[in-house]
Amino acid sequence: DHHDVVVSDRRLAAVPGGALLVLSVLGPLTSTGPASSAPAHHVADLILSGDVERWMPRWLGLAVYAVSLAGAGVLIGAGLGERWGRRVTAICAAVAVIALLLITMVLRGATLQRPGWGTLTAALGLVLTSVGVFRRAVQ
Repeated sequence: DHHDVVVSDRRLAAVPGGALLVLSVLGPLTSTGPASSAPAHHVADLILSGDVERWMPRWLGLAVYAVSLAGAGVLIGAGLGERWGRRVTAICAAVAVIALLLITMVLRGATLQRPGWGTLTAALGLVLTSVGVFRRAVQ
C-alpha cells in the first residue's frame, strides 16, 4: 500500500542523522591539540574524572555524551508512531544542538579551535536530523 510506504519514509527520514550523532563519539573532538589524539568518549571520560577540571569544566564531558545519546533517541523516535516519534526526534535533536553548541563554545575558548572529524560528524548528523524532522513535520 502506498500509504504505508509514505509513513515508513517519514519515520526513517532522520535515521542517517541519528546514526551520525551516535558515531560522532568515536572521533576526536578537535583536529589539533590534546583532544585530537583520542576518541571523544575517551576525552569525555577524562573530563568527567575531574583530572582536567582546571582546563575543562566537568559538564563538558556530559555534553559530549549527550550528543550521542540524543542520536540514539533520534533512532528510537524513528521506530515510534508518527505522533510520539516526531516529538522524541525533535526533543533529541534540540538536546544535540544545545550540547554541540556548548562543546563548540568551550573548545573555541580553550584555543582548540579546529573541530575534529567527531565534531564534524555530529554537526552533519544534526543537519540530516533537522532535515528529517522538518520533512516529517511538513508531510
